[in-house]
Amino acid sequence: MTKKPPPRPLAPRRPTPGRPGPEARLPEPRQRPVERVVPPDPSPQPLPQPSPQPSPQPLPEPPSGPPSLPAALGDGGGRWAVLAVLLAVVVLTYVGLRAGPGLGSDGAAGPAPQDALGTRPPATLPAVGSFVESRIGADGRVHVVQWVRSGTPLRGLDLGLPAVPTVSRSVRAVDVRVTADGRPVPGPGTVGGPGAHVALPDAATTVAIRYTLEGLVERSSSARGRALVQATALEVRYGDRRGPTRVQVVSPGVLSLACVDATSTLPRPCGSPGSGRWNVELRGDAREDAVQAQVDLG
Repeated sequence: MTKKPPPRPLAPRRPTPGRPGPEARLPEPRQRPVERVVPPDPSPQPLPQPSPQPSPQPLPEPPSGPPSLPAALGDGGGRWAVLAVLLAVVVLTYVGLRAGPGLGSDGAAGPAPQDALGTRPPATLPAVGSFVESRIGADGRVHVVQWVRSGTPLRGLDLGLPAVPTVSRSVRAVDVRVTADGRPVPGPGTVGGPGAHVALPDAATTVAIRYTLEGLVERSSSARGRALVQATALEVRYGDRRGPTRVQVVSPGVLSLACVDATSTLPRPCGSPGSGRWNVELRGDAREDAVQAQVDLG
């Protein structure tokens, strides 16, 4: 039996141009080992404990009864301080009772203060002469404080209506009060057309007269609220009449002032306005002139 020779290995096949050969296999990449991450422990940390607060101390019990006067006042300075306060309250109460109203509750000019009849004359009173403060109220009444200072001691004086034709004889002054050198003296109470005399028990150089004038207002028939105040003060006659007469008319409704004398019925403008008041100064023969006011009483 003839042995067959072993088969010859086949030569590698050459790739034919234009025909794809067998796909080449790439080596697979090596994978890196994954590290295991251990998460932190989620258990909460203990919070710091606050420091203990001291327990409040109990307040002392108040005494069952009111403290005694010596204990309340204390020794020495406290007692004198309380006495000083009580004395101040008494003094202020006395001064308040002595003072009178300046403005009414409705804001209108009211009677002049009682202090105007005190022992201290106003700074506007001349060294020799007179000063008049007239407050015109909303009702047309005129509240007057009239000061007289003479160069020689006075034993009396006469009060009367202004001797001018424009002043009605029905005008009167009520609640007349008089002081001489700071001391009250008996007064007439009411002064009308005939006038009145005031006798001074003791000679005095400074006299204050307080009163209220009624029946002076002439209301306008054409302008609502407009009125003419025929005069703002009484005529005061005394022995040594020298020096100027200063007149101050107080009212928020004053529109103008006019002066008229006994020999003429034609008023002439006078005075100058200020802060809620008008001022006029009369000298020489004009000292006895009547001062009229044109006002708006609302």
